[in-house]
Amino acid sequence: MSSKLLKESEVEELYGFNLYSLRKWRCVGGGPPFVKIGSSVRYRQQDIESFIEARIRTSTSDHGNLKA
Repeated sequence: MSSKLLKESEVEELYGFNLYSLRKWRCVGGGPPFVKIGSSVRYRQQDIESFIEARIRTSTSDHGNLKA
């Protein structure tokens, strides 16, 4: 299973996630999984796409499988 590793700036550029949000999620949880290699943080492209897919909704009252 191969997936491109993205820097947080690439995640921001490609998917529109705010850097502050990515950093906050890493501290408190709730964001996409990330890879820590030494002091570097990377995101697997497949994990970002799965994170987005899991949040697709059909209405504002649709909470999906996420805990509120």
